[in-house]
Amino acid sequence: MIVAMYSSDKVRFILDDTANARSRLRTTTDLQQGGEETSPSMAVGQLITAVKQVLQKLDQFHSGSWTHDSYEFKLKGRPWGGMGEETVKSRVLVLQLLALLEGLGWRSYAAVGLGTEFGDFKKPDTWYFVRPVGWVVGSPFNDDLGPSNRLR
Repeated sequence: MIVAMYSSDKVRFILDDTANARSRLRTTTDLQQGGEETSPSMAVGQLITAVKQVLQKLDQFHSGSWTHDSYEFKLKGRPWGGMGEETVKSRVLVLQLLALLEGLGWRSYAAVGLGTEFGDFKKPDTWYFVRPVGWVVGSPFNDDLGPSNRLR
């Protein structure tokens, strides 16, 4: 998954469709064998809902919509280009998002700072996350997946 902060007030969540396609195939097989449905789109919906709740709790949510096969949140104010108190709020926001993603099984893989500047604005980092295949919210078996498991 990619989390891209851009402009001065947007954050976009991009999930790997290839991993979702593999999950859909596995889900179909599981259903044929009598398993419960664990739709990838349901997991994406849960992620977006959870992020929205964090943004609302921090009074940062303005709006959200699907765009370019990703979900984009428009935030209040200019958290990525703010100064003073806005800088502190944006750091709290970043920490809350990281805590949420960790709780949903996502682990930080890389952060890329492109260093692009436009006048007084500097483009924020883009984050890359991975999660073990088979990770399920609240499952006691998540720890058994370990770092040697294939990641998506």
